[in-house]
Amino acid sequence: MDTAVENENYKPPHVNEDGLEREEAVTDKLVASGDGTKITFTNSKADGKDRNGDAKIEIQGVESQFVGLSKEELMKYATDPFWIRLRMALFVLFWLLWVAMLVGAVAIIVLTPRCAPPPRLAWWQSSPVYNVEVASFSDGNGDGTGDFAGLLSKLDYIKELGMGTLLLRSIFPSTAMGAVKDYMAVDPTLGSLDDVEALLNATKGKDLHVVLEINPAFTSNEHEWFTNSKEGKEGFQDLFVWEGDQEGSAPEGVMGSR
Repeated sequence: MDTAVENENYKPPHVNEDGLEREEAVTDKLVASGDGTKITFTNSKADGKDRNGDAKIEIQGVESQFVGLSKEELMKYATDPFWIRLRMALFVLFWLLWVAMLVGAVAIIVLTPRCAPPPRLAWWQSSPVYNVEVASFSDGNGDGTGDFAGLLSKLDYIKELGMGTLLLRSIFPSTAMGAVKDYMAVDPTLGSLDDVEALLNATKGKDLHVVLEINPAFTSNEHEWFTNSKEGKEGFQDLFVWEGDQEGSAPEGVMGSR
């Protein structure tokens, strides 16, 4: 219990219009009636000690909130056999599940069928084709017309371009309209068969392929096949379709149409 002592600095309390001292009025406002709250003011000079005007507030009837387990409660759960076994079981279960997922992932990677390798492409599918008009490509003998010798001198250049195939156009002796006279010979203005053979050997050494453009749908009327069919020679009758006219008809034994 606090002791009240005489204070030299004591001043009479102010009395309000209702006849209540100020401290009593403040106390009445701070303390609600019937709630068990107690406020004790301590005189600054009580017991000869300077308490600096301390005030002690005691609130009764307020339930304390849960702030956590005490040390004794924590030790109880930490050393209880049931909780020890439960923690150990959960620990083992965690690592078993982790190992199971790892094994499952590895099994999926190993057992999943691999993607089929892409099909291997043929040489005419895997590289670009260089289209060459021999007569106008490169002149090797200085006669003003392209030839096989000129093409042979440009193989390194063509290879550097990344080409893998040469497509040679119209190297056979032909008419002005492009009708081939002989599929077994080459145009003499381009070179000879020996020049063609030299070109093929050179392209083979440079890993280049050569394709010849051939249109067998028609030939020149100077072609051996045409003349033999016209004469009705054995084995050539059905190479061409013949139609008779007013001056004559198809040779005997040769298919004709009207």
